[in-house]
Amino acid sequence: MNELQTLGLVVLCAGVLLVILSLLLPPRAERREVRETSVGGIILIGPIPIVFGRNLTRGMLLLLMVTGLVMVITLLALYAFWGG
Repeated sequence: MNELQTLGLVVLCAGVLLVILSLLLPPRAERREVRETSVGGIILIGPIPIVFGRNLTRGMLLLLMVTGLVMVITLLALYAFWGG
């Protein structure tokens, strides 16, 4: 295996280990407080991002994040295409 495959396998194993540990640990005792919640999300359908949310600032933050993510994915695809 090359170095990139080994790194991917290590990250995958670390993720599985974190999920297992989170299921085994008891939940924290939290005080019951009334909190305001805001929801939002991103759906990527091909190159078209769909951003939704209740809060305008949170929606703009998600839009900036998805723009950066699309740029990184595009750069990685171009790097792989040109034999990187």
